Amino acid sequence: MLEIFIPCKINNSLEINKFDNSINEIIKKYFPNLELVEFESKFVNWIYLKLNKIDKDLIILLNWYFWEFYFINYDFLINNIESTGIPIIKSNIIWEKIENICSTFENIISELKSNKLLTNSKKQKIRNKIDNVFFILSGIIFLLYNLKEKTQNNINTLNSYNWEVEYEWQSSLLAETSLTKKIELQAIIDKLEWKIDLFLMTINNIFIK
Repeated sequence: MLEIFIPCKINNSLEINKFDNSINEIIKKYFPNLELVEFESKFVNWIYLKLNKIDKDLIILLNWYFWEFYFINYDFLINNIESTGIPIIKSNIIWEKIENICSTFENIISELKSNKLLTNSKKQKIRNKIDNVFFILSGIIFLLYNLKEKTQNNINTLNSYNWEVEYEWQSSLLAETSLTKKIELQAIIDKLEWKIDLFLMTINNIFIK
C-alpha cells in the first residue's frame, strides 16, 4: 500500500505546499482509486493520500508538483522508481526529531533576538530554516495524530467485541492500556502545539505576512 502525506499550511500562515484545484482535478481524473483525505489539526492542514498499489505515474506527478516537500512510505529503490519525497517519520525516532526541532527553535529565536544586523540574505536563510523545520514538524504531528487514531480504533474494537466471561478482564486491561496511550499521545500533541504557538508569536512580526 502506498501512503503519502502532503503538508499544506502551518497555522494558516506558513504555506508549505499549495494543493489547489489543478492538482486535485488531475489526481481525481487519472487516479480514481486513490483515497484522498483532508485533515486539519490545531496548527497543520494536510492532505493524506492512500493507494492499494504502487503507481509510478503518481510518484512522478508528486515529484514534479511538490519536489521534496511531501512524505511517502514507499522505498522507491526497491522497484527503481525515483521519489524526491521524504520517508514518513517512524515512531521510534519521534523523540529525537522533537528534540532537534526544539533545539532549532531556540537557535532561530536566539538569532532573531541578537543585536546583529539581520541582512536580507540572513533573513532569507532563517526563513528557509523555518520552512524546513516546520515541514519536519508537520510530519511529526501527522504521525502523532495517526497513532492516536489507531489507538482509538483499537479501543473501539476491544469494546465492541463479544468477549467470553473469562476473558473480560483481559479485554478491560487492554482497553485501559490503550486509553492511557491515547491520553499520553494527546499530552505530547498539546505540549508540541504549545511550543509551536510560542515560536510563531516570536517570529510572526518578522516573517509571516
